[in-house]
Amino acid sequence: MKDAEGLHDINRHILALGDKLGKKTVATGDVHFLEPEDAIYRQILLYKLGFDDAAFQAPLYFKPTQEMLEEFAYLGDRAREVVIDNPNAIADEIEVLKPFPDGTHAPMIPDAENELTRMTMDKAHSIYGDPLPDVVQKRLDKELKSIIGNHFASLYLMAQRLVHKSNSDGYLVGSRGSVGSSFVATMAGITEVNPLPPHYVCPQCKYSNFDIDPLQYNTGVDLPDKACPVCGAPLKKDGFEIPFEVFLGFKGDKTPDIDLNFSGEYQHRAHKYVEEMFGQSTTPTGRAPSPASRKRRASSACTTTPRSLAKPCAGRRSSASARAAST
Repeated sequence: MKDAEGLHDINRHILALGDKLGKKTVATGDVHFLEPEDAIYRQILLYKLGFDDAAFQAPLYFKPTQEMLEEFAYLGDRAREVVIDNPNAIADEIEVLKPFPDGTHAPMIPDAENELTRMTMDKAHSIYGDPLPDVVQKRLDKELKSIIGNHFASLYLMAQRLVHKSNSDGYLVGSRGSVGSSFVATMAGITEVNPLPPHYVCPQCKYSNFDIDPLQYNTGVDLPDKACPVCGAPLKKDGFEIPFEVFLGFKGDKTPDIDLNFSGEYQHRAHKYVEEMFGQSTTPTGRAPSPASRKRRASSACTTTPRSLAKPCAGRRSSASARAAST
């Protein structure tokens, strides 16, 4: 193209085609950044990709309405039509769409509440006996009330099944983060961290002792070795004194964030197992982004022209670039 007038002629022809076909024509922009001074960031990215002419790029910032009107002034009285009126008309024809509904929509497992409760209580009884020590029973009641009342049982059960599946297949799972403050997670086998106060418990006869001076011992692992006063077996030392609120907040309604680290060679099997639980079509797979391996075939003059459908008004920016396109 010899000069700017040649581009103007093309845009006039596009406008005439739109009239002929009964299509609205709008001025659009190939916007890559918001402000003119942001061009330096794109320039850096282009240099990284190997473009020697990165410094000579088109003005790809988001132009204000007045600038757009000046860019298309050669269309005369129709400049306002393509810059403001037609984009607004198209925007008015588009219904309001919410890409994501309000609230959280966690996966649901049938009868998860009863299964989690049963699993947790059975494990607790196998360690601390029946009836449970008062401190154990109160902690479980508090946590289960919050977990079930806020519909988090399925999330716990999903994590439990994933950990159990991986362990059954011979691969350890690392649970990290604040899930170690949930005693239900401990009893369900999601984590090995016991958040109860420091204590002794006998693996043979289920004797337990929670009467530990907290000023002297912060964690159960620091307790001195002792034999069970009932059966003489070595007592297990446990408990890290972590409040449940660390995990689900003071009201117990914070969405659980259970981080599980699977073996690198087992991850694809874990993803597959989630698909088995909830279905392939509803199970997204998160993958780490990889660095760019190929150069794009492009020049500093951009080729893609997204259409702006935002309503321009005083002080608001409209479509950005001296280009017209029929819709």
